[in-house]
Amino acid sequence: MPKSVLIESHNRTLAAGTGIATFARNLSGVVRQLGFRTSGLVEAPPTGLNSADPKLREILYYDAEFPGRPSLRERIIRGYYAATGAPGAISASLAPRPSIVVAKHPPPDDLEAIYAAPRLFYRARHHFLRYHALARVKVAERPDIFHATHVTPLRVAGCANIATIHDLVPLRLPYSTLDDKTMMFNVLTKLCKEADHIVTVSEFSRRDIMNMFGVSEDRITNTYQSVHYPDAFKDADEDAVNAEIGPSFQLEYKEFFLFLGAIEPKKNVKLLIEAYAASGVQTPLILVGGPGWLCDEELEMIDSERFLSYRVIGSRIIPERRVRRLPYVQPRTLAALIRGAKAVLFPSLYEGFGLPVVEAMALGTAVMTSNSSCLPEVAGGAALLVDPSDRDSIKRGIRALDSDPDLRADLVSRGRVRARFFSQANYAERISSVYEKLL
Repeated sequence: MPKSVLIESHNRTLAAGTGIATFARNLSGVVRQLGFRTSGLVEAPPTGLNSADPKLREILYYDAEFPGRPSLRERIIRGYYAATGAPGAISASLAPRPSIVVAKHPPPDDLEAIYAAPRLFYRARHHFLRYHALARVKVAERPDIFHATHVTPLRVAGCANIATIHDLVPLRLPYSTLDDKTMMFNVLTKLCKEADHIVTVSEFSRRDIMNMFGVSEDRITNTYQSVHYPDAFKDADEDAVNAEIGPSFQLEYKEFFLFLGAIEPKKNVKLLIEAYAASGVQTPLILVGGPGWLCDEELEMIDSERFLSYRVIGSRIIPERRVRRLPYVQPRTLAALIRGAKAVLFPSLYEGFGLPVVEAMALGTAVMTSNSSCLPEVAGGAALLVDPSDRDSIKRGIRALDSDPDLRADLVSRGRVRARFFSQANYAERISSVYEKLL
């Protein structure tokens, strides 16, 4: 019987994609390719697994929780768990596959089973706050490995436990997030002490974690991340890209700059927009990402009148914005936007990996990114590096990419080579090495 891996997959259930969701999706696909049986651990809706009737159980599981104020019953239940935590194991039940329900987000094919528990992360959080201990999860078929894809105070007894720590942003840049810093520090301390192994995504993050939490070298592995696009995406020509992005966004192939990521302080969007405005370039800047935290000033800048211009077409005057934001887009559309951009601009203040850098290189688009945190390591000499704290440095980078086609062509050539380092095959080797040690 092949060994089994239970993958914590919370971020894959979110409506909008995240870097951790991409990590979890790539991880489960690679783990299955390696011959392991894979299952996922997620949070169920509050009443989603209560019914004994299998049809009603399925209906309730795929029913979205009402977004308004929780009911009195739900508030009472949450109050109980806030007071007691999870002194016994949290039982996760096998979630139903859709048979009568037309599921909006059906379970992914790369996971053979989904285990779900109502209020899973709420209970785990309050258990940790009360007992300063990781909450235990119990599933019907105990796995050989439990692999958490983000920082969460959970463990599965009787198997090897792997904790993924992408970065230490809430602790190194505490002013840039709204996380509970005390909770985050204490959970990380506990995981670094009790997890059987720590996985991270760059040598920069590995050193960061070792230095702050005293993790020994043999208990932490940098696996990087995997970036994979079909050849049809990587080699899409001008007509194919324009067909995907032209009608929806009125954008033309290689005639816009692109930023990818949530609008939040660590992404440095404010300084990017200021540098873009100071550069004087006319190539539009498109930001793809939802509003994060502490982003009111950035959103106001994006909507500023100074980025509004007008174009005359026949007898019509058409308003156009030089800076605009697109909300979450589907992966296929995102790939077309990256492929069609003149360059991806990613002057982030701090990253654990910097997925947009590798995505752009894989899709044949020039990249400008920061000369700090893990980004020079990940770029590997295939991106234009700027000082993310210096507006003039970012401005000069934007001007160079806008005016120098030879520079862009050189970065594209080197970027495609660098992207191969982050292939699925290389990633599978790194993950396999970690799992073999634990098994």
